[in-house]
Amino acid sequence: MTVYKVVFNDSGFEPLPEGAYLVSITKCEEKTGKESGKLYLSWELTVQDGVYTGRKVWLNTSLLPEASWKIGDLLTALGESHASNTEMNLEPDDYLGRELVVTVTNTRMYEGKPQNDVDKLMPVPKKK
Repeated sequence: MTVYKVVFNDSGFEPLPEGAYLVSITKCEEKTGKESGKLYLSWELTVQDGVYTGRKVWLNTSLLPEASWKIGDLLTALGESHASNTEMNLEPDDYLGRELVVTVTNTRMYEGKPQNDVDKLMPVPKKK
């Protein structure tokens, strides 16, 4: 039988450095907040270029009406129009594979370690 060398790393993975990244929406799941019990969408965003290609960050968007601005920001970054004080049917799977630019920060801490947060959502710059 083959013997395999296994190296254990206690740090898991390091957060992405702060900065702007081209990402693609690769998954979206409906989840329930542990404390609030309220539904939200967890968008998995995968870096598409540079040395961090393939790394993932997550964007959570509440489904509460008072927090719909975050979904509005996402739609705007994707080039989708939406009007204030209206309703729409959102099918998250329709956005899989779509690209946008996000700004990642590391100001939030969890168990003493910095965590990535998606701070800003921007459209992909048009090629000249």
